[in-house]
Amino acid sequence: MRRWAVVPLFGALAIAPMAACGKSEPTKAQFISRANAVCADEEKRVKRLAEERNTPDELVRESFRVHEQFNAKLRAVPVPPKEKVPREWLHARETAIAEAKKILATKPHSRENDAANKAYSRGEKRAVQLALSYGLRECIRFASA
Repeated sequence: MRRWAVVPLFGALAIAPMAACGKSEPTKAQFISRANAVCADEEKRVKRLAEERNTPDELVRESFRVHEQFNAKLRAVPVPPKEKVPREWLHARETAIAEAKKILATKPHSRENDAANKAYSRGEKRAVQLALSYGLRECIRFASA
C-alpha cells in the first residue's frame, strides 16, 4: 500500500515545476483587446478634458500629458513574441506626440515649425496605418483627440 502513496507524490512533484513554468505568452488577440481598452480609456479621458473649462493652450498641453500617460500604459501591455507591429505602432504614436510638442515650441510658419508639422503628420499617419493593419480600432484617434 505504501508504494501507491509514493507514486502519486512523485507524480505531483514532477508536474509542479512544469505548472509554474507553464505561464503562457500573450497572444495577438489578447494584445489587441488590452490595447483597444487602454485606447478607449484614453479617448474618454481626453474628451472629459475637453469638457473642462481650460484655455486652448492648457487643453493642448494637458492632452499631451494624458497621451504620454496612456503611452506608458500601452508599453506595459505584454506584446506577443515575434510581433513587431505593436512596438512600431507605439513608437509612431510617441514620435507624433513629440513632434506635436515641437510645433507648439517653435515659431509659427518658421522652418522648424514646418518641419515639425510634416514630421507630426508622418508620425500620425504611420501610427494610424499600423493601428488599422493590426486591428487596433480604438487606437486610431489619439492624435486628433
